[in-house]
Amino acid sequence: MGPFAGVGDTIIGVILPTIFGSIGSYMGLKGNPVGALLWLFVNFMVLFLRFGLMPLGYLQGEKLISSTENKLNRITDAAILLGVTVVGGLIPNVVSTKVPLVFEMGKVTLKAQTVLDEIMPSLVPIVLVLLSYWLLGKKKMNSTRLIVLTMIVGIILGGLGILSK
Repeated sequence: MGPFAGVGDTIIGVILPTIFGSIGSYMGLKGNPVGALLWLFVNFMVLFLRFGLMPLGYLQGEKLISSTENKLNRITDAAILLGVTVVGGLIPNVVSTKVPLVFEMGKVTLKAQTVLDEIMPSLVPIVLVLLSYWLLGKKKMNSTRLIVLTMIVGIILGGLGILSK
């Protein structure tokens, strides 16, 4: 049951609540209370699935792992891909950051945000999220330090007029 529990915990206990939590929180941000109900429903289903599938994992044990090894790898990869896609799709809608810098030379005015949007829409939020993930991979960085660092850098850059909401 040990190796199989790791796969089940990853797919059912972590990935599904994260995906539906992201969808539910986005719905909540838009004022839709169904998002909270969706998240609660998924978490209750995860709870029932754990209790329902635990005896199967205990009884089948190693035989279940060896017979479904390739299928489990594909299911895990598909679930991870779905989670990354959902979170990636929500980044431009949830993280709102703009660059209000305006460059003027003579009669020509150039807005930095317009140029960045022409390169790639929502480029600044995506870069900030990628930078955050990269920083979380560093040894001395944890989520609490990242939140504090983000707040400090955001206040400084906002005060200098480089970033805004």
